[in-house]
Amino acid sequence: MAGWLALDANSHATATNYFVEAVRVGREADEPGLAASALAYMSLQETYRGQRASALSLAQEAAALNSRKLTPLTRTILATRLARAYAAMGDERSCLKALEAARNDFDKAGGVEEPHYVSYVDSIEVAAQEGACFLELGMSKEAVMSLPSAIGLLGIHAPNRVRNQVHYLSRLAKCYLLDREVEQACRTGRHALDFSRTIGSARVSERLGEFDELLTPYSGVSSVAAFKEEYRTSMRGMPG
Repeated sequence: MAGWLALDANSHATATNYFVEAVRVGREADEPGLAASALAYMSLQETYRGQRASALSLAQEAAALNSRKLTPLTRTILATRLARAYAAMGDERSCLKALEAARNDFDKAGGVEEPHYVSYVDSIEVAAQEGACFLELGMSKEAVMSLPSAIGLLGIHAPNRVRNQVHYLSRLAKCYLLDREVEQACRTGRHALDFSRTIGSARVSERLGEFDELLTPYSGVSSVAAFKEEYRTSMRGMPG
């Protein structure tokens, strides 16, 4: 948890220290699930930083710890991290194979007690990770199916998870932009901005900043100019 909080604040060195410690504890305590989960988070961190080779290596190392001790939800999250790493590398075939494995493992959940560190893994998380992978691969049609599903499930089952709402909406906005649906992209982006005002997350700010940059070629469009102005206003005082 400390590593995740540091990651959300973009304090990458601190996050790495905590994750490495979690890996050590997991190995010393013979808890391969804990060690694998921490390695998987380190992989995701490298994905966020654009370190694709390192992200894939860590995800593969985490997957190699697979054993009978790993629960279905633990295996699910390991597969999604591997899928994200493959997507970042542009390896569509391997990514889709990992996503299929994640779905299969998720469908097996419920028969055993799950560790607390994977309690966040639910149908929302799985759909969101699929959407993130599809977006990275440029598969906008598939992403526009997965991400609204995750957003809808959030609204029904977990409306308090505002940070997730912003992440998913910003990704969906990127999908619309990828399809040159500029007006729809800006509407979705403004929705994400509305949610972002209630939280203070450097990682969320970064995602919105990426979308803002992607809009630059369309600066002559009125809806884009309006979003950019609203974005600048919203980000004043936000963590960098």
